[in-house]
Amino acid sequence: MKYYLTQFRDQVFNGSLSLYKRVFFQFLLLNILIGIVSLLVYTPLILNLFNWGFSDLINLQTSMQEMGETIQKGGDPSEALEGLFGTPNYLYMLPLLLFALFITIWTLNLYYQLNDSEIRNKNRRILNALKNSISPQLFTILGFMVLYYLLCIASFAIFMFTVVMLMQISKILGILIGFVGIFFLMFFILRFSLGFAAIVHGKMSINEAFAYSFTKITFKRAAMLFLMGIVTLVVMGIAGGIGGMIVHLLVSRDHSDPMIYYVVNQIFGTIMGVVVSTFIFTGSSALYFRYSNDEDQENEELSEHLING
Repeated sequence: MKYYLTQFRDQVFNGSLSLYKRVFFQFLLLNILIGIVSLLVYTPLILNLFNWGFSDLINLQTSMQEMGETIQKGGDPSEALEGLFGTPNYLYMLPLLLFALFITIWTLNLYYQLNDSEIRNKNRRILNALKNSISPQLFTILGFMVLYYLLCIASFAIFMFTVVMLMQISKILGILIGFVGIFFLMFFILRFSLGFAAIVHGKMSINEAFAYSFTKITFKRAAMLFLMGIVTLVVMGIAGGIGGMIVHLLVSRDHSDPMIYYVVNQIFGTIMGVVVSTFIFTGSSALYFRYSNDEDQENEELSEHLING
C-alpha cells in the first residue's frame, strides 16, 4: 500500500496513471462481462417495451437520424417520436429501470473494489473483485447516489430560480450572475464527487462520505477537476471522432451487413468507454488515498495487533 500512497501524495496524476496501467486490462474484461450481461437483459426488455424487432434496434441510429431530418423539414415531432417508438408497453419499464439502477451501483462498487484490492494488496484478480462487489456497501452507494442527485437537482433549481428573478430586475445582471454562477454551481457539485470512493475505500457511511468529499475537495481543487474534465472530454471527443471515421471507412453502413456494422460499433464503443471509465475511477481512487489517513489507521491496527499478540 505504501508504494501507491507515496505516488499519490507526491504526484497524484502520475500515481493514478501507474494504477491505470495496472488495472486497465481487468477493467476491459469486466466491462465486456458487464456488457454481455446487460445485453442479455436489456435487449429483450427494450424490444418488448417498444414492440420492436431486433432489426429495429440495430437500425436505431439510422432511424434517429431520419427522425431528426423529418423534424428539421417541419414534421410534427410527436408524430415522428410515435413513429419511432410506437406505443410503449410500460409493463417492462419498471424491471428495466430496476436493472439499470442495480447495474449502476454494482459497477461503481466493482470498479472501486478492484482499485482498492490493487492499491492495498497488489491483487487485481477479477474473481476477487467480483466476490467483494456484492456487499452491504451497495445500499450505502444507492443512498448516497439518491441524495447526491437530489442535491444536484435542488441546487440547479435554486440557481435557475435566482437567475430568473435577477433577470426581471436587470437582464445584464441576470446574465452576468448566471454565467459566473453556473461555474460556481459545477464546482459545488464536484465537491461531493469523492463520496463513492470514500464509501468503498474508507467504508464510510453516507454522512461521512459527504463530509469527507466536501472537506477534501475545496473549490480550488473542484475547479482543477472541472478543467481536467473539459480537457478529457475534448481529447476523447477527438479520438472518438477519428475512431468513428476509421470504423465507417472499414465497415461502411451502406455496403456491410447491418449486424456487422452494429457489432463493430459496439466493440469500438466498449473500448472507448473503458478508456474513459478507467481514467475516472483510477483518478478518483488516487484522490481519495491522497487525502486519506489510511496509512495511519493501518499502522495503528498493526500496533494494536502486536500489543495484543
